[in-house]
Amino acid sequence: MNTITLEVTLRGGEKKVFPLYGQASEYHQADSWHEFLIPYLDHLADVHLEMFTGTDCGMLWEIIIGNFIEGQTASGEVNWDDEDDVAGCHLSWQMLLDGKPATYAEVDQSLNCDYWLKIKSSRQTDGILGSIPLDKGQWAVNAEGAYYLDKTVPVLTLADAIYEAAEVDAENGTDEDGTHYGKVLEAIEPIFNRTTECVKATIDGITYTFTLSRCQGS
Repeated sequence: MNTITLEVTLRGGEKKVFPLYGQASEYHQADSWHEFLIPYLDHLADVHLEMFTGTDCGMLWEIIIGNFIEGQTASGEVNWDDEDDVAGCHLSWQMLLDGKPATYAEVDQSLNCDYWLKIKSSRQTDGILGSIPLDKGQWAVNAEGAYYLDKTVPVLTLADAIYEAAEVDAENGTDEDGTHYGKVLEAIEPIFNRTTECVKATIDGITYTFTLSRCQGS
């Protein structure tokens, strides 16, 4: 895992960096709770953050982590003028990986190890979701011409084919022209690129829901 820090910049331009750690949190899926990691600011760093901003910003970290989890962003601004305990607090914040500005996808991918693509379609009759493992990184070619998985690229890629889950069959005519599987891969590209965690699409008359998950169980 990379070193994760929080850089805070005051309105006057003064900057300070605070260490962040991975903290277990939970989300609910398939009638059970699953654990994943989110950035965590310890109590001492929280005190130093308040001293640096010069306000009683006890809620400042809650705003930052709330934006990270719900807004899926690793940077933002805080402008408080009308609340007594935070009046005059103007600053910007940015999460860093190894000292470099990072996106939400990069921070999340650094903290969490395993990802799965959940697949539901209108042709499924047993109610069991398809579950395909995803690798972290992008396939590339090295100087010797050999393929390798470049794990420094903050994207996801299929660890296995999803022919069955993508409903490629003769009955639907999708294996005759070879276009259906390509359309499926194109539709879920935003999930691979970490710009969304859910895609709903109708492809060749089949309604799909693709969801990024951090647990295998469906």
